[in-house]
Amino acid sequence: MLRMAHGVMPGMGQGVDVHNPTIVNLFREGLHSNFVWLLGIAVLLSVLLALRSVRGGFNSPEWSEPRGRTILRTGLGLLWILDGILQLQTAMPLGLGSQVLEPSKEAAPTWWHGVINGAVELWNQHPIALAQSVVWLQLGLGILLLSSSGRTSRIAGRLSAIWALIIWIVTGFGGLFGHAPSFLFGWPGAPIFYVIAGFAVAMSTERFPHVYQAVVTRLLGGILILGAILQALPNNGFWSNGQDNALNAMILEMTEVPQPGLLAGLGHVFAGVVRAAGPGINIMLVVWMMTTGVGLWRSTVSGFAWPARSLVIGSLAGWVLIQDTGLFGGLATDPNSLILVALISFTVSPGMRTAAPLSLRVGPHGRAAFANAAIALGSAALLVGVVIGGGALMRPVEATLYQVYNGDVSAVSAPAPPFELTDHQGEPFSLGEHRGEVILLSFLDPVCYEECPQIGHQLLDVVNHYANSDRQVAMVVVAANLQDHSATDISHFMGEYDLANTNNVYFLNGSAQQLVDVFSLYGITVTSGGEHGMSIHTNVIYIIDEAGQIRYIVGDDPAPGSAGRASTARVLERAIDSLKK
Repeated sequence: MLRMAHGVMPGMGQGVDVHNPTIVNLFREGLHSNFVWLLGIAVLLSVLLALRSVRGGFNSPEWSEPRGRTILRTGLGLLWILDGILQLQTAMPLGLGSQVLEPSKEAAPTWWHGVINGAVELWNQHPIALAQSVVWLQLGLGILLLSSSGRTSRIAGRLSAIWALIIWIVTGFGGLFGHAPSFLFGWPGAPIFYVIAGFAVAMSTERFPHVYQAVVTRLLGGILILGAILQALPNNGFWSNGQDNALNAMILEMTEVPQPGLLAGLGHVFAGVVRAAGPGINIMLVVWMMTTGVGLWRSTVSGFAWPARSLVIGSLAGWVLIQDTGLFGGLATDPNSLILVALISFTVSPGMRTAAPLSLRVGPHGRAAFANAAIALGSAALLVGVVIGGGALMRPVEATLYQVYNGDVSAVSAPAPPFELTDHQGEPFSLGEHRGEVILLSFLDPVCYEECPQIGHQLLDVVNHYANSDRQVAMVVVAANLQDHSATDISHFMGEYDLANTNNVYFLNGSAQQLVDVFSLYGITVTSGGEHGMSIHTNVIYIIDEAGQIRYIVGDDPAPGSAGRASTARVLERAIDSLKK
């Protein structure tokens, strides 16, 4: 879960503004509406929990727990709340899919790219709703973890571990199979440490002191030992001097994003040390990881505290000097891995096993009131997040991507200029003879293999959507190329892009002059000069109602991918549904 730098959106076209004002406003307005519902649910739950406390005589949840669990639970809860706050960034709806999920393919095995692509498409189909959902899910998890030391926190621990595991899987296993992996760069993925911490909090207070230290110290030790081996491999670029050192490149990349000058300055200083003494620095790092790893593995037997302390100090230093905290610049989704490693390391120290529980000078009424309020608020946030996310997946695709690429649809009311051409089967076609049908009129280049097939598929999706309804919808396309518009060109286009065997689809042709006349009637500009004989033409769809009136003019600079295709189809369907028969 490393931060990605600012930039364009891979797979979504160059120069798309992830801070699109329309989408930002929709995201914010949705959050405000969600918050109102959340507060209402929280108040209702608070009342119910308060009534239960009164009936039970204020037998509040027990707050006494092992000190290590208290610190781990509190730290994990605060990190989830921080992650939820980071999800509030206005670039999240349009940016998470392209700037976080998409780049994760670089460190994922090729056989997993399909899953990541699917996750990107799913996010892009419902970017506003899913962005809102993640905010409330992560805030809810954090609040529930802070609510008490009892059963609620154990349930929240399990849920946070499951959520983190989903994130780890969807993002390609946290770089586990990436090139030149390094524990210092986040290997084996920040979500793995969230999983470890979540399952640890899910343990009962009786099992925690013994099982947690015994299992997690060896788990951390094993990760560090493997990390030392990866750091020592000669092909991973850590033994070089100068600019070629992989550690130097990583530090400089992280310090390029906007951030406080002091933090960037520390990174540049350490990068300079790495460039000057790359092999020496790497020897120190390998020795530190291997020694600390072995010490952690043995600490359950030896009782030594120094391995845990060593990992705490080293992790905090690496979090600042190498991982750059992950909180500034770019599209940060979490504070990277090493801060959580430091938290876990602190709580596995042998001294924590026998440390007295932290005492809270709060009476039973106060404990019950706090627990009830926190449980109600956290549960409400989780419920709102689940409902928004689950509801989005069951609803039609959002129009968000269409709005990003094209803006709003223009509603008009004007007679559709009549014309006569020849369809792809050689039959005469007259627009006036298709009264009683909704016409989707577009202009496509029959030798185009870029945007025109995407537009054709969008139109075909809409025609198929109404195939079994009482509304007749026809797709009418006029050839938009004055040089290459033969019957063979059109036949090839329709066969290549699966348009040939569908009813109510017409690809129209005629002489160059006939085509020019139709272009003039509908304000279409068509010029030559595109690559490989393709034309340069206006991308627009006219929606003509059953009475022959142009009702909508839909600009169509198509957003790529299945999400973009579905988004435009959704816009067209909404427009058609708004027409009175």
